[in-house]
Amino acid sequence: MAAIIKAFKNAEDVEKIIRYYSKKDANPENTKRFVEELKLGQESDPYKGVFKAFKEESKKDDEESFYKLENEKRKDDTALYYLIKGYIGARKGEKDTDLTKETTERLEFLQGIKEDELDELLCKDKDIPSQKWHFLVSWYAYKKLTNKNKTLCDGTKTTVSPSFNYFYCKELIIWLAEVIIKDKPEFQTTFNRIYNEAKNDAEAGIKWSCKQAVAIEFLDEIFNTVLSITDNNVN
Repeated sequence: MAAIIKAFKNAEDVEKIIRYYSKKDANPENTKRFVEELKLGQESDPYKGVFKAFKEESKKDDEESFYKLENEKRKDDTALYYLIKGYIGARKGEKDTDLTKETTERLEFLQGIKEDELDELLCKDKDIPSQKWHFLVSWYAYKKLTNKNKTLCDGTKTTVSPSFNYFYCKELIIWLAEVIIKDKPEFQTTFNRIYNEAKNDAEAGIKWSCKQAVAIEFLDEIFNTVLSITDNNVN
């Protein structure tokens, strides 16, 4: 049975959460230290594969348009790269990107990305992807814009298949928690609990894909906090 992230109650809540994170720091101190010191990646192969594809494409001087991509069979990782590239081109006003109206609407959640951070969405000159890219592009955009893994949100609930080990990545969950602290300082206690358990398990070689209940509990706590912040800001 697929694990359910209860905080994702409907499509509107999912969008609130995504938009919140689109405005956050891509490389906060503790997340960066966690990744660098523990040399993670064993359970992160799916998103590392997307990162590798982005890196390879970013080295090419390719002016493929989205329109052409729609009429060709491409690997999802590569197609996603050019969708993001087209979006960045449209934001910068550099060229006619031929993005369809539907795709443009599906990419609106990236509006929170600052202009000087746009190129980071393509992983240019990056040896390690940020967890912001991991969450917004490799996880969320991948599910919204490619043909694989269409399990994100059906309007009533969100399910994440147990095979999606990369959503149980410790470094991603740490980032999701750490960037909340600036808006809600008292969340530091929760962050410390998440960080310490992640660090201890990483040192012991324990994957959170094998501790789904723990990962889901943390994610629910994180996302419910984000929803409370966004709802309070609106009110």
